[in-house]
Amino acid sequence: MAAIDPVERPDAAEPASRAPDAGGVNAAVVIGGFLAFGSILLAVFGPLIAPYPPMDANPGQQLLAPSGTHWFGTDDVGMDVFSRVIAAPRIDLGIALSATVLALVIGTAIGGIAGYFRTWWSEAIMRISDLIQSFPVFILAMVLVTITGQEIWIVVVVIAFVNVPLYVRLIRAELLSLRERTFVEAAIVLGVPPLRIIRRHLIPNVLGIIINQASITMGVAMLLTAGLSFVGAGVRVPTPEWGLMIATGASSIVTGQWWPSVFPGIALSLSVFGFALFGDGVARMLGSRERGA
Repeated sequence: MAAIDPVERPDAAEPASRAPDAGGVNAAVVIGGFLAFGSILLAVFGPLIAPYPPMDANPGQQLLAPSGTHWFGTDDVGMDVFSRVIAAPRIDLGIALSATVLALVIGTAIGGIAGYFRTWWSEAIMRISDLIQSFPVFILAMVLVTITGQEIWIVVVVIAFVNVPLYVRLIRAELLSLRERTFVEAAIVLGVPPLRIIRRHLIPNVLGIIINQASITMGVAMLLTAGLSFVGAGVRVPTPEWGLMIATGASSIVTGQWWPSVFPGIALSLSVFGFALFGDGVARMLGSRERGA
């Protein structure tokens, strides 16, 4: 069987008043989904619909204020800010999505094995995860990117690496509890191979948690990408990337030209907020469905 019997769940008998408000959950999913889907659309079509080439400098048009010609103004080398803002999700979301999928797959696999098998090496895995998590995430990512290089694929691998321990710890904690359930013991008695038990019977019961964590990881990955670019350890000029745009436009704020950094900052904030809100709403809906089953 691939799902927990409701009779076994300790939360199955919770009163209906404790279930999340359906209207609130739906609103979170709709609003978060709208923002997240908008970012995805821009990642696909943004560079194609940009009114100006997002990487073309225009000498003589530096730091023009927002107008009908340049909706978000121009930056310090004359590049159109609006075109760069809507083209940036292709880089930001591409890195974030790739890093999230990589971290999710590796972390879920390792966490599933560590949560099912109770051996010395499963404890060793957790100690290694603790060691990685003991370092500040941004500092660790910055050091690794600086050492290994600033290629986009390296940034993806580094961001995935610093997020893997989160999935390992989360999945292991959930599986340690599920491991004691009757349906798992029955599968063991029937001779079902351990890896099949993990894949078919345990992981499907933590999908809501995985989805929620993945949405959080998407936001964290986007912020890490932006942060690395901001300090010069990530994407390089003139690639359209929100963090890089914020960094290059920050020096102009003191002289009154706020638009080169404020608009990409707003776009980054809305995108991160959208993915977080959507993931939280979906996780609540799945949890409410399980309680009501």
